[in-house]
Order: sequence, then structure tokens, then C-alpha cells
Amino acid sequence: MEAAAAPEPVVVTSWRHVDGWWPGRLHHLERTVAAAARTWPGVPDWAEKVVAATHEMPAELAEGEWFPRLEVRTTGVTVLLRPAPPRRPASRLWTLPGADPRTAPEVKGPDLAVLADARRTALGRGADDAVLLSSAGHVLEAAHGTLAWWEGEVLTTCLLYTSDAADERS
Repeated sequence: MEAAAAPEPVVVTSWRHVDGWWPGRLHHLERTVAAAARTWPGVPDWAEKVVAATHEMPAELAEGEWFPRLEVRTTGVTVLLRPAPPRRPASRLWTLPGADPRTAPEVKGPDLAVLADARRTALGRGADDAVLLSSAGHVLEAAHGTLAWWEGEVLTTCLLYTSDAADERS
């Protein structure tokens, strides 16, 4: 008899970890705690659970480039250690036709399969990632990456988490 597979994570976050440095640590933790609390409002102490899971990171993270993933389930919080993908000097992007297909864009996790499908399609078309658009055609984010660009001397990123928010701001 085979053991049952672990349930899919519902809330995740991942980041590029370089030589022991976790850029945006507080932002990642706050966003993850807020998403877990929204997803499972009856489960107490998400902040304590997330901080405890990330308090002592694996020793391997002290050197090199890694891409850890924090996974939150009702059964607990775990950190998966993964090698970082290679850096690219530029990326070719493909726009996913239609509006953002995610069911829960404000929570990173429930739509991982949808995002993986979008990226696979982009790769099949010669691109590195897929760009998601709002129903009004505004850029929201990439399926598996962070979009950033320069506006004059200001580095800008997509910080909108829902399609509706992007459409309301335009």
C-alpha cells in the first residue's frame, strides 16, 4: 500500500537567496502570513508558524544562489531548498491571450498549475515566460517571474495583485 501524497500547498512564496541574503524577507513573510490567514481564518498563529519555519534556514543557503520555496498548508509550514534558475541578461515574453485566468490572484499558490501551463505555452512559443493581463488589457505580472522596468531613473514593478485593482486604477 502506497502512502498518500501530501496535499498541494495552498499558499507559497519563493525568492532568490544569494550568499545568505534574503532580499525582501519581511515583505515575503507578511504577504504569506496574510494569505494564510485569509485562506484559513480559523487557524491561529500564522505569523508564529511562518517565522518559526524560516528562523533557521538550511546551512546550504549561506553560499551560492538558491531559490527556496516556503509552502504553507493547514498541517504546517515547510521550506523547500531548490537551486536558483540561471540569470538571464534579457527575457523574451509572450502575452497570454485573454484576461488573467487565475481563480485567486491575491494568493500565491492556488493557481500554480494554471501559471505552469501558461509558462509551458510561452516556452513552446520561444519565450521565457508568459505575461498575464487584466480584463482591460493591463499588464499584471509574469507567470513565473517578476516584471521590472525603468521609468526614467525609477525601477518599477507590478505590485497589483488582482485584475480588478489594475482595471480600477487605469
